[in-house]
Amino acid sequence: NRPAAFLAVAFGALAIGSSSSAAALPLLVLAYDAWVLRDPGWALRAARIYAPATLAVAMAAAWYATGMDTANMPPRGFFEHLLTQELVTWRYLALLAVPVGQALVHQVHWVGTPFDPASFILLPLLAACITFAIWKRGRQPLVAFGVVWFVGVLAPTAIVSVRDAMAEHRLYLASGGLLLATASLAARPIAGSRVARAVLALVLATLA
Repeated sequence: NRPAAFLAVAFGALAIGSSSSAAALPLLVLAYDAWVLRDPGWALRAARIYAPATLAVAMAAAWYATGMDTANMPPRGFFEHLLTQELVTWRYLALLAVPVGQALVHQVHWVGTPFDPASFILLPLLAACITFAIWKRGRQPLVAFGVVWFVGVLAPTAIVSVRDAMAEHRLYLASGGLLLATASLAARPIAGSRVARAVLALVLATLA
């Protein structure tokens, strides 16, 4: 209904205005609509709602980028930043699994070429993981949605150059997607095995 739509747009605009992470909001709502809800009208909404919303977000991001203070930005190119961010994504994943060596801002290995050994291996692997999750969206919709959530929330700072290549606060909102995907994958083993429940309870207690 119209009041709900108005509130959704208003709060979405506030979210995007407060954090670049929310720029992925139209994409995430589209993924949830098409893969999780599986409402047959999602394609029409993609054209009428999600595409214009994405265009509006892109225009706002471009306008914001023109006003950024680049005086303290490192002199690195777009592709160097993008390639470095895919390594940072793996480090974020490692922090979620084994939270050691935590810091507000981390030192990173900057990647200047696609043939850097780390980038040459990890970039295709990351792309393969994302592709596989989306390919299995029919059987595991929440896994696909969670992966897109994780990647989408991290994407703005991966595309637009930022001063600190890796900062833990960027993982907070993004991690919700992976936690949802993990919970979806673990639901059946948890329901069917006391051993699995005990092991996962121990893991959660350790992380807590």
